[in-house]
Amino acid sequence: MPDEVVRLAAEKNAFIWEELTTKHVDKSNADEKKKVNFLYEIRNSSRASAFVKEKSDEEILEYYEFQKDNHLTNLGILWIGQRRDRSSLLFAPIIQVIRYNDKEEKVWKFLLDDFYLNPKEMLESILRDVPDWQESMEIPDWAYRKNVPFYPIEVIRELCANALVHRTYTTRGDIFINIFHDRLEIHSPGLLPYGVTPKNILSKSVRRNENLSKVFFDLNLMEREGSGYNMIYAKLLSIGKSLPIVYEDDDRVTVTVLKGFVNKEIVLLMDKATNEFSLKQKEIITLGLLAQQPYSATGLSKILNQGEQ
Repeated sequence: MPDEVVRLAAEKNAFIWEELTTKHVDKSNADEKKKVNFLYEIRNSSRASAFVKEKSDEEILEYYEFQKDNHLTNLGILWIGQRRDRSSLLFAPIIQVIRYNDKEEKVWKFLLDDFYLNPKEMLESILRDVPDWQESMEIPDWAYRKNVPFYPIEVIRELCANALVHRTYTTRGDIFINIFHDRLEIHSPGLLPYGVTPKNILSKSVRRNENLSKVFFDLNLMEREGSGYNMIYAKLLSIGKSLPIVYEDDDRVTVTVLKGFVNKEIVLLMDKATNEFSLKQKEIITLGLLAQQPYSATGLSKILNQGEQ
């Protein structure tokens, strides 16, 4: 019980962190380029409502909790603030991408630790500047050959977006993306949001950073609330890969995606099924699971989190 009380208190602090103006950064000290880009992207977003798009610049910034009482909030500093102010935030995000060889020795490192980038720019840099996402396996299929990515870019985007959006911004720790010869691990500081566990992550949805989540969603940077892991499961299973492994430690959450495929026959089966039939996400997940091994109705329901408490 004491641990639960501490965790609830931490969740409350994480919730109010976004809207605090304790840095006393005047709204006139925003990074003009980042501010203009944000306003342009919101007004051209397919997800932002007409109600929001019709607001003035000032009203949009207040609507997304970027500024309050003529000051930038912590969220505002994080997204449209100057580098010097972003670096002064207690736990502004830092991302380390590390590649290891087959002996698990470090052979390459890519850092985003200078606070020049906002979360959107960090996500874009990870997707653009890490060459590993371009690697694929060629699978022969009669008259043609099919290249299947080891790590689908949609999955990488969603996992990295989750690491940025759902991390605890009141807890110290970098985001690590560790690339091994046989797997990918994404480490995010803090625990899962209260009520979410590795077992119910497919069906349970709790926002930790409410306003940051909304910004990411409205800018098309992540799936809608509660559907991110459904997309990840469906995408991985649709190309014959195993489910991701979610592990919660004392101070961080790790998601592991295996590099290999279950077997080539399943890759071709799932490719044929998804191309010839209009399958919904849950149907792709169910078919993908059954293609890899037999399940009882109870076992399948447990994986799909049906009836999870």
